[in-house]
Amino acid sequence: GKAESATAYFGALRRHYIDKSIKRDFDHLSKVRGGDVGVAGRSSDDKKWLVVYMDGGPMRFYSYERASGNVEFLFTDHGVLEKYQLAKRSSVVIKTRDGLQFPAQVFLPPNKSLGKDNTTKKPLPMLVYVHGGPFVAYPWNSWYTNRTFQLLANRGYAVMRVEFRGAGGFGKKMIEAGNLEWGGKMDEDVEDAVEWAISKGITTRSRVGIYGWSYGGYATLSALAFAPDKYACGFALYPVSDLNVLAQWSDLMRRKLGDPSTEKGKAHLKKTSPLFHVGRIKRPLLITHGGRDNRAIPSHSDRLVEAMKKAEKPITYLYYPAEAHDYREPENWESLFAVAERFFSEHLGGLYEPVGTELDGKGYEIKAGAKLIPGLGSAVRNADSASQTN
Repeated sequence: GKAESATAYFGALRRHYIDKSIKRDFDHLSKVRGGDVGVAGRSSDDKKWLVVYMDGGPMRFYSYERASGNVEFLFTDHGVLEKYQLAKRSSVVIKTRDGLQFPAQVFLPPNKSLGKDNTTKKPLPMLVYVHGGPFVAYPWNSWYTNRTFQLLANRGYAVMRVEFRGAGGFGKKMIEAGNLEWGGKMDEDVEDAVEWAISKGITTRSRVGIYGWSYGGYATLSALAFAPDKYACGFALYPVSDLNVLAQWSDLMRRKLGDPSTEKGKAHLKKTSPLFHVGRIKRPLLITHGGRDNRAIPSHSDRLVEAMKKAEKPITYLYYPAEAHDYREPENWESLFAVAERFFSEHLGGLYEPVGTELDGKGYEIKAGAKLIPGLGSAVRNADSASQTN
């Protein structure tokens, strides 16, 4: 068949109509409920569509009869959450200090929403999420990611998912604008998003934390090291701390990060590697790594933690020996975020659920800083005490 429309994401879904006759359908569907609208299937006579709504929570599927306009709910891909009120996301556009524009999404606690001018009635503690990659076009509707936004919004935080130069999905010019800008302008783009949120009254300058995994873990370390007064705390999941290690991979990585075969390149790699700047870190850091990670190898965290301990910096380290890059076991995510939400509460003031049985398993080790998170040491019942360094 012929193409009828084309879509792209810039924070929110944008649809270009090739066949103008279907615009009426999407105009109607967009009024039924909030969120982005997609079509997952169509009947052979095209009289009935299977429609999916995407709003930052579980995807919701509906039957749509085109002639009558009737839309009937069918199911959601995470039905167990139907009894909970979830956060709704808002899409905004952030202008950087040098004139670039990037999309961002803001998740607010249930019953709260951005006003027409993107302001809130009362400022909230805020967490900035920096995605991994960073060269891929990171998905906007991945439950793997959005579930953490929902959890943190439930705990009373504004959560801001940001984009930045060097990330995929915005064209070649934008991705190449990130060359040699790890720890530089890529960080500044995130800072500009924070400044936007402060200017809108979404949060206050003293109550902003940052977190992310993989590249986002690097960005968290970089933020704490190179902008030590900007964030109240950071949570780095399987991060990179020494860019020289990545630069050994390929010519592509050397073009992105710096060339270790030249003196200029070596100096730049050291300048932008948080491992060599832990003395500048002021704020508490929670870090985690998997023992089987062959992409961001565990030594990135191991070396950084040792350097921070030596410099007497506040660091807590959760190590998962059986996990690889991007954790997979549900019980490990449960134990990790049981600790993370207590950590965030201590430094940003949001809510947290007291630890129950989440830390009873043996899938993790607390290698440093158990005493830095209130109640963590006493909550660990079955962990090997020899693995804890307080």
